[in-house]
Parts: sequence; structure tokens; C-alpha cells
Amino acid sequence: MVRFIREQLGTGQHASAGDFHAFGFAMTDERQSAAAPSPPPVSQPPVESANKPENPNPPCEAGQDNRNSDLCAQWKAADAAKESADWTMRSYWLIFAGTVVGAFTLFAAIAAALYAREAAKHTETGAIQAERSAKAAEDAIGITREMGEAQTRAYLSVISGKAIFKGGIDPELILRIRNAGNSPAFDVTADFHRSTGVVFDEKPTGDISGMSVAKVRIAKLIGAGSEDDFSLGVVSSPPKAKDEGGLGFVLEGILEYQTVFDVKTGNIDMDTPFLFMFGPSRPVVETAVREGKILTVEMKRFPAFMSGWIVDYRRIVRSARDKERREKQEKQT
Repeated sequence: MVRFIREQLGTGQHASAGDFHAFGFAMTDERQSAAAPSPPPVSQPPVESANKPENPNPPCEAGQDNRNSDLCAQWKAADAAKESADWTMRSYWLIFAGTVVGAFTLFAAIAAALYAREAAKHTETGAIQAERSAKAAEDAIGITREMGEAQTRAYLSVISGKAIFKGGIDPELILRIRNAGNSPAFDVTADFHRSTGVVFDEKPTGDISGMSVAKVRIAKLIGAGSEDDFSLGVVSSPPKAKDEGGLGFVLEGILEYQTVFDVKTGNIDMDTPFLFMFGPSRPVVETAVREGKILTVEMKRFPAFMSGWIVDYRRIVRSARDKERREKQEKQT
């Protein structure tokens, strides 16, 4: 009712008498009503606003940022504390994970170091074994080469000897030589000495200056597997034997030759000795010579025997040849 009255007053409209009677008011007449001035309208807040006081803590929905709201400020602080706690927990787990990864890395590094040490040991052992294997392979190659050379090289041996008298009491000495090897022998030379049976018993003395050693080249080449007679030429008996009325003597010497492998290196083989005893009857020889006949006398061979002078001779000759070879190489370099 009050609102109605105020609305009517505010709009400038005058209520009818019936309206006032309806609300329990009486009016004397319209004139009195018209003569009386209308009170000015009073501005009042709406009844609803006056009945509902303003909320000092308006609601704060999620995602709103109302800086005038205490509740929003509290929620903001709570959210910040929660986020800080979450980051703290994440940092803890990151640190823990980093610690675990670091521990595994440390263990892996230790294991790698141990493995590297063992690998180094095995590598060193492997290097030693490889060096030994290389040395063994080199030795095996050397042995194989030596075996090949031993199977291929020439091997000369003196298997018999004879003296042939024709036209005089000084015989021609013939040596029968066999090459039992699988390759030829080159530049075959006989170094020999005649005596009355004294020298061949002597021990090596290191001095052969007082000995007469003849050197005769008997063949340029002796083929593999061949066997033939080779002449040392006409050799006279020692003066002592002739003085005693005899013609016999002892013939001892060695063969020098080169194999196919020695030709490249310049070495000379001196490992084939020979020893013969020769004692023909002087009257028989003189009769044959007087009658113009050829007399052949076999010489007795002593196998597997080497005189002392041969040992000295071979050592001295080899030493001189080695010295000459070294001097030649020095001049070439």
C-alpha cells in the first residue's frame, strides 16, 4: 500500500476518492485535495535492497581473481601453499631420482673401470701371446724353410777312390762322388793333403802353416742324383815314403761346394770329408810301368772320420771368408 501511494505520488497522478476509501482514507472534496500542495517525492531505496544487507564475503569461484574478497585471498593463499608443497615434493622426487641415477652412474663407472682394467690385462696378455705366436710363427717359418732347404739342397759324398798308374810311378787319383740331394752342387773343389799316416791322427792345433794342402777344382756342376768319377790329377807320393822305398800314403781332405741356396748368400759347404789309405807294391807298379801297362789300385776308404787338421783348416778358411764377406758388405753400404 505504501508503495502504491508512493508510486502514485512519484508519477504525479491523483488518486480517486474511491481509491482512498478503499484504503480507509476520506477526502472532503476534490478541491481540498487540489488546493493542498503535493509533498515532494522522497527517494527511498527499493524495499528489497533495504531488506537484504550486502554480503561482506561474496563467493569465490574457482578461477576467479577477486582482490576485494577475503575468501578469494584465502583460497589464493591456500592454492599457493598447495602448489609450493607440490613443487617441494616434485623437487624431492627429482633429487631422489638424480641420486639414484648418480648412484647407478657411479656403479657403472666403477664397473667400467674394473672392466677396463681387466680388459687391459687381457689386452696385455693377448699382446704377449700375440708376440709369442708371431715369434712361434716366425720360428715355424724358419724351420719350414730350413726343412725345405734340407730336402732340396745338394748332398755330396765320396764313396770310393782309386789310383791309376800309367807311364810312371806317380798315380792319378780318382774320387767317385755321389750327389744324393735333389738339386745340383756348384763349383766343387777338393782340398786334400798327402801324408805317411801321421797327420790324420793329430788333434786340432789351430796351426796348419807347416802343412801342404792342395786345392783342385774337380767340377763346375754335379747334377742331382748323379754319381761319377772325378780326377784329382797326378799326385806323387810323399818324399818320406819314397825314401823308405814305398809308394803308399794317406790321402785326406774335404770337398767344398755351393748349393742352390748358397749361390745367393755366397756361403760354401765344407762338410764332406774323405780319408783313404793307399799302399801299392812298388815292384808291381814298376813292372807295369816298364811294360807300358795301366795299373789301377783301389784305395781303402775310412768313412765317418775327420782329421784334426781338417777341423783347423775348415775353421780358419771359414773365418777368413766371413771377414772378407763383411768387408765387402761394408764397402757396398
